[in-house]
Amino acid sequence: MKRSALSKKTLIFDFDGTICDTFTEANLNQFYLKLPKNIKEKFPFKLIQQYRDYPIVELFKMANLNSLEIALLAYKLRNQFAKMLDQFKPIQGIPDVLGKFAASGIRLFILTSNRKSNIEKFLKANSINFFEDVCSEYRFHKKDTKIEKLVKKYSLTKSETFYIGDEVRDIEAAKAAGVGSVAVTWGMNGPELLTNQKPSLLANKPEDLLALLNSKYSGQSS
Repeated sequence: MKRSALSKKTLIFDFDGTICDTFTEANLNQFYLKLPKNIKEKFPFKLIQQYRDYPIVELFKMANLNSLEIALLAYKLRNQFAKMLDQFKPIQGIPDVLGKFAASGIRLFILTSNRKSNIEKFLKANSINFFEDVCSEYRFHKKDTKIEKLVKKYSLTKSETFYIGDEVRDIEAAKAAGVGSVAVTWGMNGPELLTNQKPSLLANKPEDLLALLNSKYSGQSS
């Protein structure tokens, strides 16, 4: 898609919980049922249900999961996502917002730990294939280095770049990478938890993201 010469902004989106309505009660139940018994014993469903109130890393600590178990959990979830792909839908209102961003000439990317082919299939099936690239990085941690890698690859300007996600660690990663941080409250973590991290913008509904079209928003994090 041809971009407007007037637009320099770049938006990098997280996928699960930000674009895709992943964290419904039904989806979480299906995910949980597929976990190995030893992980379920340490990570009871009632603990998972507290995801709105605690960062995911904190939940892992509360469950006493070691690094190997966390890696196994991430692997299982990634595979289960592929199997459930046809059941997932975009967050209501997101398709219209993405279309408006694309029409304004803003560069759009996705940074995800899911397989690129699965994400592209989802985007095509839901007619929201507005993205210049889907960048798939399997590792759970170090989101800031993934953002910096994408910035370097596409010669992005940090002061005009925002990372949009639904978790505390997304805000932390954006700040560490020196780009703007946008937190959405409809995904993993709740509004109070996200507000405490002081993101550049807090979006309570997809339409709130359109504020990024305003020139007053700069992506550079302090």
